[in-house]
This record gives sequence, structure tokens and C-alpha cells, in this order.
Amino acid sequence: MSKKPIILKEKPWDRSSFSKIYAILDLQAKAESYVFVGSGRTSFEINEKLLKTMLLKADRSFRELCDAILREKDKVTFGFKSLIYMGGRPIIPGSSIKGSVRSRLELSFHSVDNEVPSCYIVSSRTLKREPHKGTHGWRHYKIWGDVIFEERDTCNILDKTFEEARVCPVCNIFGSPGLVSRVYFGDFVPVSKDCIARLMLDYNDRIEAFKPGTVFTGSILIDLEPAELGLVSIGMKLLKNSAILLGYSKYRKRRMQTQYNKHVYLGRISFNPSKMKIPEYFKVDKRGDLLEGSRLREFLKKCENLAWEKWGKWLRDIDEVEKLERIS
Repeated sequence: MSKKPIILKEKPWDRSSFSKIYAILDLQAKAESYVFVGSGRTSFEINEKLLKTMLLKADRSFRELCDAILREKDKVTFGFKSLIYMGGRPIIPGSSIKGSVRSRLELSFHSVDNEVPSCYIVSSRTLKREPHKGTHGWRHYKIWGDVIFEERDTCNILDKTFEEARVCPVCNIFGSPGLVSRVYFGDFVPVSKDCIARLMLDYNDRIEAFKPGTVFTGSILIDLEPAELGLVSIGMKLLKNSAILLGYSKYRKRRMQTQYNKHVYLGRISFNPSKMKIPEYFKVDKRGDLLEGSRLREFLKKCENLAWEKWGKWLRDIDEVEKLERIS
């Protein structure tokens, strides 16, 4: 079932010059479920005598010590997987949001007549057949369909001159090996301090997570053409008032250990535009350099329409959250 479509590519935008829209887009995000984007850190407690015994063994490397501790896991009490903190405050890194939006767009494009205007920036082994229910990737397939069978090589221009280089439209926005991004996602910070829950989940999984309803603020610096901004807006569902998937364990229900029959979702987050600040010499119209409220939404809608006009032949409007809840 796998196939290798032709990637439709274009000349990269010259990063030394500005695009038509150079602005800061302020956004508000809301956790529509528990959300966990982790730091990779987990605390643990271990019997002091056992630890001393392990340390005293000759030629014990740090890696070997860690392996030894894991082998004694029945004598180790693991803590909660930590969120990412910056300046003492929990955040959702802009890089995680950017990665999710980019992945949504790549998967939203499907090939027509064996052509598609997007590569896969992370090109892994392509599936050859539909995964059976309960096996790895089956939910992913149910959401995105046959595009997961498409072999799409990454746009890599490290060995090309700028004149020789060609990239897909998604890489022209988000960057690729050898090409800097033209959209810069800042970190999203919760408005309230009372926003973290500690969850004890099935499979002895313990995590810190943002509570459902947590509101965040953040910004994106954009240097894009109108249709490209429209594509980013579509990828974030800025005008849809619905969630995208982000972070850990986003594809399946989890069971709470403390409430055996209670199941919870993770990884649902929605974004809404607040205002867009435009430098004086990049004014969108004569009414000023600040777009907000209905004017901002109207402007983004025009940009989205331009994106649909340019790439609508290949672009699909998929509500992955609704699909996932239907199959769970």
C-alpha cells in the first residue's frame, strides 16, 4: 500500500528580505484536557544503604549505576514526571507547539495524481499495510488515513547553494536542514499559578500535568506571505474554536489509579488569536498597526482563503480530536 509521491517544491524565500507580513501574533491557549509536555526528569527515592552498596562497586559508570537502580525498581520509589519550567514557572515550550502544528499540516496534505506539496520533516519507516486495532499506530491511521503510507523524503538543502535549493511550502515556512524558519513560536505561560495536577495513571505512570481549563498566553513572530500565514492559522485551528493534539499520551484514554473507573484524556489544547502587532512600515491598511478582535479574525480568514485557493487541491480539513474520541 505504500507509495512515493513527487514532492512539489519551490524556491526558498530569501531570508535576508522581509515578507509581506512581518508581525507579532499574540495568542491565548486553553487546555481542553490535561496536558503534559515533559522535561524528561523523574525524581526517585532509594534506600541509602542499597545506594552505597552500588556506589562502592568498582568501575561502576553512571550508566551502569542507572541500570542497576532500575533492576532494583521494587526497592525504588519513583516520583512524578516533571513539566518543563522556565524561571520557576511551568511552560509549554514554543518548540513543542511548532512541532505539533507542522506535523498537523504535513499530515493534512495528501497526494493527488501522485503529487503532494509537503515532505515529512521526520521521515521514519513507512507502514506497508493498515495496522490492526490495538497495535502500534492504529489510532494514527484511523485519524489521518492513507497519507501514512506515503514515502516523503525530508527537504534537505545542506549540500545545495541557495540558487539550487528547492523546498516544499511547509519547509519554506517552518524551516528544514540548511534553512532557517520564518515563524518563531515563543513559550506559552499559564495565567494562573494554580494550574498543575499530579496524576497517578495506569501502568504506574505518574505525571505532572496542566489542569483542564488552564489558560496560557504566548506569541508567534511571523515573517510570511498572506497565504503562508493562512496555512499556519489552519494548522493551529485559530478560527475553528476547537482543539489540536499536543504532548504526551495524546492518542488514547488513560485510567486514573486513584479512581479506577475514571478515564481521562490528555493532550487537547486550543488556540485563539488576541492581537497582531505590525511595525509601522508593514501596515496592513491605513487604520493602524494593531489588529485585534473582529478585524484580526477577518484578516486571518482572508489569509486562510488564500491558502485554500493555493493548496486546497491537496489540503484536507481534519478534526483529529473528534475522530479520536469517536474511535476510542
